[in-house]
Amino acid sequence: MRFAHLFVMGVAAAALTLTACDKKGDAKGGDKKADKADKKAEGDKKAEGDKKAEGDKKADKKAAAGEVTAGEHGKALLAAYEKIRLALARDDWEGTKKASMELGEWAQKNATTVNAALKPHLEGIVGAAAKMVTSKDIEASRGAPFGTISKHTISVVVMAKDLGEGVTVYRCPMAKAYKKWLQTDAEMANPYMGKRMLKCGGKVKTEV
Repeated sequence: MRFAHLFVMGVAAAALTLTACDKKGDAKGGDKKADKADKKAEGDKKAEGDKKAEGDKKADKKAAAGEVTAGEHGKALLAAYEKIRLALARDDWEGTKKASMELGEWAQKNATTVNAALKPHLEGIVGAAAKMVTSKDIEASRGAPFGTISKHTISVVVMAKDLGEGVTVYRCPMAKAYKKWLQTDAEMANPYMGKRMLKCGGKVKTEV
């Protein structure tokens, strides 16, 4: 009887040990699965980052080669820019602020949907347009704020193969900041000087 009792107890202890080992094994197996899942997620994230970086490089190369297509975004940008330029040339401060606000809102809305090479320029335009609107007067807006908008817009024209036709770039030697502007209107009208010196400046090569 005593032997039988000891045997039963031994069997029970062995069963408990096996159960504990099984649980431990299951835990280790679960840990391994979790590690594999983490490594896969990390690998997927790295692959996604590499893909984006490669895409950005290709976009930069295309931009440098003038192979980017701006499409409707480019046309809308030129139209909005032209409104500001004309308002400045006419010394229309209220018109300048209104057109600047419209350009800023448009650029902010479309900065996330344009070609990757154009995105930084639309983001730059958003900030400059805000400064145009908050300038103390029209003369202040003609300096760095409008110069920055002009530089970004000309940059887009330079890199976009579908925007050059019908666009003329001018340079004003008396402008306080960036000295170039562009226009689609055939009759030159200097936005940096306004009515007092509308014809100041001359045509230059389409480059930043």
